[in-house]
Amino acid sequence: MEDRPPVKIGMMSFAHMHAFSYAHCLKELPNAEFVGIADEDVSRAKKMAKQFGVRAFADYDQMLSSDVDAVIVCSENINHRKQVVLAAQSEKHVMCEKPLATNVEDAEAIVEVCKRSNVKLQTALPCRFHPAFAELKSSVGRGDIGEVLAIKATTRRM
Repeated sequence: MEDRPPVKIGMMSFAHMHAFSYAHCLKELPNAEFVGIADEDVSRAKKMAKQFGVRAFADYDQMLSSDVDAVIVCSENINHRKQVVLAAQSEKHVMCEKPLATNVEDAEAIVEVCKRSNVKLQTALPCRFHPAFAELKSSVGRGDIGEVLAIKATTRRM
């Protein structure tokens, strides 16, 4: 396998509580370089950039015009469409915190702009890979528990 340069990743907003988890992970990944943070709240961007030892960009356009390869969108849910569209139009791959959008129209627009821009779009759904959920899905698929009529569930941060 050839050596590849690390993927350069920026974060768009630190408004979502999971932004801290992503930032910590990015600092530990050998094949990723956490390059910086842009946020509508410039003081928050500066504070978080200092905490994580990365660059605080003046705004989203400045970050998107840099050499970042991809972004993680951690803004308020209502701002996801606006930020994903900006990133995709700048040809940056996107991982957007859930929910992807607050309505179907915005979700469809997000998917469409990413397709048109030929960028990868991901959303954070970590529980689907947890062994307990994988086993539950298998059990349902095999019919082990009969016909599922309704589900009520709570997660406790596995």
